[in-house]
Amino acid sequence: MRDSPPESTILYPSWLDSEYRGNTIYFSFDEKHILIEIYFQFDSSN
Repeated sequence: MRDSPPESTILYPSWLDSEYRGNTIYFSFDEKHILIEIYFQFDSSN
């Protein structure tokens, strides 16, 4: 049994099996597969 990380955590824990597909990160939680799409927006005008 692993301790579930706090939802406020932005960086994924090292024990998570993650695969980078472009800007999309796939998180694998044992038998549960959660797809999280992260879009990187850069404001050059800032």
